[in-house]
Amino acid sequence: MLIAWFRRWMLRRRAARCKQGLTPVNLEHLFAAIKVTGAVTKYTPTFGMQQHITSHHLTVVDFYHRLEGAIDIVREETYVTRPQKNSKPLRLRLDDYLTTPQGHSVDIAEAVDTLVDRYTALHTSIAQKDTERKSYYARHFEHFSSELHELAECLMRLQ
Repeated sequence: MLIAWFRRWMLRRRAARCKQGLTPVNLEHLFAAIKVTGAVTKYTPTFGMQQHITSHHLTVVDFYHRLEGAIDIVREETYVTRPQKNSKPLRLRLDDYLTTPQGHSVDIAEAVDTLVDRYTALHTSIAQKDTERKSYYARHFEHFSSELHELAECLMRLQ
């Protein structure tokens, strides 16, 4: 009982840190806390149908591909030539968002781990650039942080 209380407390603290400043380290710690509390294993399609996420991508797989494209752009030091997001954010059911473009559901734990890993890789690549490029890439790819935070908030509601 004390361990469960501590895990919930840790999750609330990490969520509060993300609200103060949405940094890659804070997001990574937040998702680690979500994983420790077991929120990902408690997910059911019924819960997913009740939760909504505001996203610039139709599915989590589309989000993953955009993250991969952003990493390639940063590593090759090219300019962003195509939009990395849809023009307007979409309000989707969480269950619809956590699918492939063909409509098959994805393993949520694996998807979350992969997204956090790719997001961390993107920000590691950005951090290695000079000041001018760093601010350019940070400006173009800032919506990835907000979308991951939105996903984390939905998963935190499983508590």
